[in-house]
Amino acid sequence: MMARTFRFPLYTPQPDYWVKNAKISGTTPDSIYLSGNIRHIVSDQRIIGQPTTFDMQGQGKNNAALTINGEFNYLGELPTEVVNATYRGISLRNTKITDSDLIPNKLANGTGAIRAALTMKGDQILSDIGFIGSDITYVTDKVPTNRWKKLLYEAVTDLNTLTVDVQLKGTAANYAMSLNSNLDQALAAALKKSVNKEIEKAKKKLTDRVDKEVAKYRSKLDGFV
Repeated sequence: MMARTFRFPLYTPQPDYWVKNAKISGTTPDSIYLSGNIRHIVSDQRIIGQPTTFDMQGQGKNNAALTINGEFNYLGELPTEVVNATYRGISLRNTKITDSDLIPNKLANGTGAIRAALTMKGDQILSDIGFIGSDITYVTDKVPTNRWKKLLYEAVTDLNTLTVDVQLKGTAANYAMSLNSNLDQALAAALKKSVNKEIEKAKKKLTDRVDKEVAKYRSKLDGFV
């Protein structure tokens, strides 16, 4: 009996589904029309060796613009998901910022921009959100009469740019958060300036008093000479 050799074709696994490119669009609650693409929507990324990516952008009224992009990568040992967004041209007209009477609680005008970056790798979260407001003016119809409150109030109204940056790092159950703002810096600088001014006034008052007392005794001494 003669031996026979059978050749079988090499098997290349195929995903159960694979959308290579899909166009997406929609409208945000503030009427920005977004359009973009999602690439590689697939049942198993390891088969094609590509992560899922997406990007969208659009514009609205008054030059408002929104951009969103990101990547869902499940190729490595830990799943990694990244989302970035930038929103520019936000109107800050008549925007309430606080209930406190220490600083102006409402903006009269201004334009804002927000950037946000979120990365999730396994159970680890890293988030960075930043805000910048430019050409800021304030509603100043309730200026405090208290000296120190007025000082803080005026320190804020001198700012025509507001910046806030919030960072979060850790897990959903155990995370650390930090917040930085030029508002804190402005208030601290105003307090320091005021305290220094008060110290200089006190020093001058003390010096004048000493000089007056010395002059009194000096005149008596001159009378004996």
